[in-house]
Amino acid sequence: MASKSTFGEINKEYWDTQAKIVFKQEWVQNLMRQIAENLQSHIDWIGIRRTTATGGMASQDTPVKMLDYACGSGIASRVRNHVPRPARARQSETLIMIIQALFPYVSEIRGIDVSDGMVEQYNNSIRSFGVPESQIFAIQGDLAAPLTEQSHPSLGSSDFFQFDIIVVSMALHHIDAPKGLMERLVERLNEDGVLLIIDWTLDQEGHQPQSEGNRSLRGNAQHSAAHTVRHEGFSKEQMETLLRSSGCNEVDYLVLDEPSKVPPEIGGHKQLFFARGKKSALK
Repeated sequence: MASKSTFGEINKEYWDTQAKIVFKQEWVQNLMRQIAENLQSHIDWIGIRRTTATGGMASQDTPVKMLDYACGSGIASRVRNHVPRPARARQSETLIMIIQALFPYVSEIRGIDVSDGMVEQYNNSIRSFGVPESQIFAIQGDLAAPLTEQSHPSLGSSDFFQFDIIVVSMALHHIDAPKGLMERLVERLNEDGVLLIIDWTLDQEGHQPQSEGNRSLRGNAQHSAAHTVRHEGFSKEQMETLLRSSGCNEVDYLVLDEPSKVPPEIGGHKQLFFARGKKSALK
């Protein structure tokens, strides 16, 4: 008798069907743009160690390695203005929009996503710019799953360890047990490496700071992704506790100045946060 699907499997099944269409929605494009702009304007706050930039990725004599976890089509690692844009890339304008964010500050990027469809979109987008796989590529995997179910054999290789920064953007609310995932991510950081979480914030009472009448996505049967969401968001106190208990210190939590406009059926307006922690020396 087949076992009941895990939450990771539920997300995989859904996002495989959405990989080619979700980033064509205007509100998603605007959200990606907002995240990309704030990533770049908060580089010093995030704590990425400086490199010698060469007009594109960071200089190879001072390598900085990044993991884009739950990478989707690459919200944190786009390369927009840092490599030539081929004509065929015009067919994927949504993906190109935020091909900027952290690319100029790192020399090597690896992506992991539970969805094969998202990984395909990620790698196709990168290839369309002629960026070599030695610099950027993604694989399918689920670090929130038991070790025997994490899929791609490369997850156990050195290529997917010793990161200087790991970014989890707009994905933690889809994770059944965030602490377990974050512990596994911290294990893959270099000493003093940074774990950066981007997601929806909650107020001290555990509610999303929304205007009257807005609703959350979780449990809203009107939205097709409702069954993939486990958490409405995370408060400052929750994220500080999660980061510290996962092996981080120098923890900070930043609520972005501007709200994010989303469809009425999932809230109307929501508020993003950036939370970061540095791997403790004892982990």
